[in-house]
Amino acid sequence: FHPLDVTVFVLDTGIRSSHYEFVEEGGFGRVVCAYDAFANKKTSGCEDRVGHGTFVSSVIAGRVYVRSIVGIQPFSLTHP
Repeated sequence: FHPLDVTVFVLDTGIRSSHYEFVEEGGFGRVVCAYDAFANKKTSGCEDRVGHGTFVSSVIAGRVYVRSIVGIQPFSLTHP
């Protein structure tokens, strides 16, 4: 088992893929946009316009250590 082998799916308002919790050094992101459940189609966009999905996703997969807090699975790929 390797931490990068974990993929997380979050059914919420999307994820702001440019958020510092999900962008690695060198610009590599850990957000994979693939499906829009509201429009019922594949999509390349998954940006969170509300903020709740980004919050939930950072609880699960956040990697920035703020006050010794980190997400549950900080190395996972995350699908909104």
